[in-house]
Formats: sequence, structure tokens, C-alpha cells
Amino acid sequence: MRKYGDTLLCVRYRYDEATSTRIKTVELIVEKKPWTPPAPRYRDEELVPVRIAYAETQLKNQARAAQGTWDSQAKFLTHKFRG
Repeated sequence: MRKYGDTLLCVRYRYDEATSTRIKTVELIVEKKPWTPPAPRYRDEELVPVRIAYAETQLKNQARAAQGTWDSQAKFLTHKFRG
């Protein structure tokens, strides 16, 4: 805090066992200005496409368990997005 003051956001320590060293890193605020979040991209009740690779079996099963359905035309699983 003495060195960076109010611009200091985070301090992290990393340890390298191979060289027996500790590295201290800092995250600083370099700009602060007003921001308005964008409007949600999808409505809560809207179905959205989710790309899941063929080999991602566990993820496909999770999407299906959450009422995901296969859209054969788009070749996507669709899932009710809760955002």
C-alpha cells in the first residue's frame, strides 16, 4: 500500500520450489471510469445454441440432463439459458 496507494488492487505470491524463490506480483488500477453493462443477450425463457464437441460425452450428458435438445438443422444442442 505504501508504494502503490489506492491503485493497488491485488498482491499475489508465487513460489518456485525448483529455485527456492518467492515472486511477488501486483495488480494495479490504471484506469477507472463509469460503465453501463450491456443489455442481456438472451431472455430467461429463450433457447440458445451451445456448441459441444462430439467427443465431449460428459458435457453432452450434462446438457441433456438439463433438458438440452439436439437441433438437427443447426447441428447444436439447445439449452434453456438462465442468465
